[in-house]
Amino acid sequence: MIRILHTADWHIGQTLRGFSREHEHRKVFERLEEIVVERDVDALIIAGDVFDSQNPSGEAQQLFYNTLMRLSRANPRMAMVIAAGNHDAAGRLEAPRPLLEAFNIRVVGNVRRREGRVEAARHLVPIADTSGSVAAHVLAVSYPTAACLPNLTRLDGEVEELAPVVWTAPRWI
Repeated sequence: MIRILHTADWHIGQTLRGFSREHEHRKVFERLEEIVVERDVDALIIAGDVFDSQNPSGEAQQLFYNTLMRLSRANPRMAMVIAAGNHDAAGRLEAPRPLLEAFNIRVVGNVRRREGRVEAARHLVPIADTSGSVAAHVLAVSYPTAACLPNLTRLDGEVEELAPVVWTAPRWI
Protein backbone atom coordinates (compact mmCIF):
# COMPACT_ATOMS: atom_id res chain seq x y z
CA MET A 1 0.00 0.00 0.00
CA ILE A 2 1.17 3.52 -0.74
CA ARG A 3 0.00 6.78 0.75
CA ILE A 4 -0.44 9.77 -1.57
CA LEU A 5 -1.32 13.19 -0.21
CA HIS A 6 -2.85 15.40 -2.90
CA THR A 7 -2.82 19.16 -2.44
CA ALA A 8 -3.45 22.08 -4.77
CA ASP A 9 -4.05 25.79 -4.90
CA TRP A 10 -1.55 26.91 -2.29
CA HIS A 11 -1.62 30.48 -3.71
CA ILE A 12 1.47 31.54 -1.78
CA GLY A 13 1.82 35.32 -1.77
CA GLN A 14 -1.91 35.97 -1.80
CA THR A 15 -3.26 38.98 0.07
CA LEU A 16 -6.76 39.56 1.35
CA ARG A 17 -7.86 43.18 1.07
CA GLY A 18 -4.25 44.25 1.28
CA PHE A 19 -3.32 42.02 4.22
CA SER A 20 -0.71 39.29 3.83
CA ARG A 21 -1.87 35.71 4.34
CA GLU A 22 1.68 34.51 5.06
CA HIS A 23 0.82 33.64 8.67
CA GLU A 24 -2.03 31.38 7.47
CA HIS A 25 0.23 29.75 4.91
CA ARG A 26 2.90 29.07 7.53
CA LYS A 27 0.35 27.43 9.85
CA VAL A 28 -1.01 25.25 7.03
CA PHE A 29 2.49 24.19 6.00
CA GLU A 30 3.36 23.32 9.62
CA ARG A 31 0.28 21.09 9.76
CA LEU A 32 1.14 19.60 6.37
CA GLU A 33 4.57 18.67 7.70
CA GLU A 34 2.94 16.96 10.71
CA ILE A 35 0.61 14.98 8.44
CA VAL A 36 3.50 13.88 6.21
CA VAL A 37 5.23 12.43 9.28
CA GLU A 38 2.14 11.05 11.07
CA ARG A 39 0.86 9.26 7.96
CA ASP A 40 4.27 8.26 6.58
CA VAL A 41 3.31 9.70 3.19
CA ASP A 42 4.96 8.12 0.14
CA ALA A 43 4.16 10.96 -2.26
CA LEU A 44 3.03 14.54 -1.90
CA ILE A 45 1.38 16.06 -4.95
CA ILE A 46 1.07 19.81 -5.40
CA ALA A 47 -1.31 20.15 -8.33
CA GLY A 48 -1.03 23.71 -9.50
CA ASP A 49 -1.33 27.28 -8.35
CA VAL A 50 1.66 27.12 -6.04
CA PHE A 51 1.87 30.89 -6.20
CA ASP A 52 -0.90 33.45 -6.44
CA SER A 53 0.73 35.29 -9.31
CA GLN A 54 3.02 34.65 -12.25
CA ASN A 55 5.62 36.94 -10.66
CA PRO A 56 5.71 35.95 -6.97
CA SER A 57 7.60 38.06 -4.48
CA GLY A 58 10.92 36.98 -3.07
CA GLU A 59 9.19 36.35 0.26
CA ALA A 60 6.63 34.06 -1.37
CA GLN A 61 9.34 32.10 -3.17
CA GLN A 62 11.38 31.83 0.03
CA LEU A 63 8.36 30.46 1.92
CA PHE A 64 7.78 27.90 -0.84
CA TYR A 65 11.37 26.63 -0.97
CA ASN A 66 11.70 26.60 2.82
CA THR A 67 8.50 24.54 2.98
CA LEU A 68 9.83 22.06 0.41
CA MET A 69 13.05 21.74 2.40
CA ARG A 70 11.17 21.14 5.66
CA LEU A 71 8.89 18.55 4.05
CA SER A 72 11.88 16.80 2.50
CA ARG A 73 13.69 16.67 5.84
CA ALA A 74 10.54 15.47 7.63
CA ASN A 75 10.23 12.48 5.28
CA PRO A 76 13.35 12.10 3.09
CA ARG A 77 12.07 9.08 1.12
CA MET A 78 8.82 10.85 0.17
CA ALA A 79 8.50 11.85 -3.49
CA MET A 80 7.10 15.29 -4.20
CA VAL A 81 5.43 16.09 -7.50
CA ILE A 82 4.70 19.69 -8.44
CA ALA A 83 2.70 20.64 -11.53
CA ALA A 84 2.24 24.24 -12.63
CA GLY A 85 -1.24 25.75 -12.55
CA ASN A 86 -2.71 28.66 -14.45
CA HIS A 87 -1.48 31.13 -11.80
CA ASP A 88 2.10 29.84 -12.00
CA ALA A 89 4.84 30.91 -14.39
CA ALA A 90 5.76 27.44 -15.63
CA GLY A 91 9.34 28.31 -16.55
CA ARG A 92 9.96 30.04 -13.22
CA LEU A 93 8.61 27.01 -11.35
CA GLU A 94 10.85 24.68 -13.37
CA ALA A 95 13.99 26.84 -13.12
CA PRO A 96 15.44 25.13 -9.99
CA ARG A 97 14.50 21.68 -11.31
CA PRO A 98 18.04 20.16 -11.14
CA LEU A 99 18.38 21.21 -7.51
CA LEU A 100 14.90 20.02 -6.55
CA GLU A 101 15.39 16.61 -8.18
CA ALA A 102 18.33 16.04 -5.80
CA PHE A 103 15.69 16.11 -3.04
CA ASN A 104 13.27 13.74 -4.82
CA ILE A 105 11.09 16.65 -5.96
CA ARG A 106 9.85 16.55 -9.56
CA VAL A 107 8.57 19.79 -11.09
CA VAL A 108 6.56 19.91 -14.31
CA GLY A 109 5.95 23.40 -15.60
CA ASN A 110 5.26 22.77 -19.27
CA VAL A 111 4.30 19.83 -21.44
CA ARG A 112 7.45 19.00 -23.38
CA ARG A 113 7.53 17.60 -26.88
CA ARG A 114 10.26 16.06 -28.98
CA GLU A 115 9.66 15.61 -32.69
CA GLY A 116 5.98 16.38 -32.17
CA ARG A 117 5.44 13.79 -29.44
CA VAL A 118 4.96 14.42 -25.75
CA GLU A 119 7.98 13.33 -23.72
CA ALA A 120 6.03 10.95 -21.50
CA ALA A 121 9.03 9.92 -19.39
CA ARG A 122 9.44 13.52 -18.27
CA HIS A 123 5.89 13.54 -16.95
CA LEU A 124 5.77 10.03 -15.47
CA VAL A 125 6.99 10.03 -11.85
CA PRO A 126 7.62 6.70 -10.09
CA ILE A 127 6.35 6.41 -6.51
CA ALA A 128 8.12 3.95 -4.23
CA ASP A 129 6.56 2.20 -1.28
CA THR A 130 8.27 1.78 2.11
CA SER A 131 10.38 -1.10 0.77
CA GLY A 132 11.73 1.09 -2.03
CA SER A 133 9.87 -0.75 -4.80
CA VAL A 134 7.98 1.26 -7.39
CA ALA A 135 4.34 0.81 -6.45
CA ALA A 136 2.71 3.46 -8.66
CA HIS A 137 3.35 6.27 -11.11
CA VAL A 138 2.01 9.80 -11.14
CA LEU A 139 1.41 11.39 -14.52
CA ALA A 140 2.27 15.04 -13.87
CA VAL A 141 0.78 17.44 -16.38
CA SER A 142 0.64 21.19 -15.98
CA TYR A 143 -2.41 23.36 -16.58
CA PRO A 144 -3.24 22.94 -20.29
CA THR A 145 -2.49 26.05 -22.30
CA ALA A 146 -2.88 26.44 -26.05
CA ALA A 147 0.86 25.78 -26.40
CA CYS A 148 0.43 22.34 -24.78
CA LEU A 149 -2.26 21.12 -27.14
CA PRO A 150 -1.56 19.75 -30.60
CA ASN A 151 -1.99 22.06 -33.55
CA LEU A 152 -5.29 20.67 -34.84
CA THR A 153 -5.07 22.71 -38.05
CA ARG A 154 -2.00 20.69 -39.14
CA LEU A 155 -3.64 17.29 -38.71
CA ASP A 156 -4.84 16.95 -42.27
CA GLY A 157 -5.26 13.22 -42.96
CA GLU A 158 -4.79 12.26 -39.29
CA VAL A 159 -8.26 13.24 -38.10
CA GLU A 160 -9.55 9.67 -38.15
CA GLU A 161 -6.82 8.61 -35.72
CA LEU A 162 -7.79 11.38 -33.31
CA ALA A 163 -11.54 10.93 -33.61
CA PRO A 164 -11.98 9.30 -30.16
CA VAL A 165 -9.93 12.03 -28.43
CA VAL A 166 -11.85 14.97 -27.03
CA TRP A 167 -9.91 18.06 -25.97
CA THR A 168 -11.64 20.04 -23.24
CA ALA A 169 -10.53 22.76 -20.90
CA PRO A 170 -11.05 22.25 -17.17
CA ARG A 171 -14.26 23.73 -15.79
CA TRP A 172 -14.36 25.36 -12.40
CA ILE A 173 -17.60 25.14 -10.45
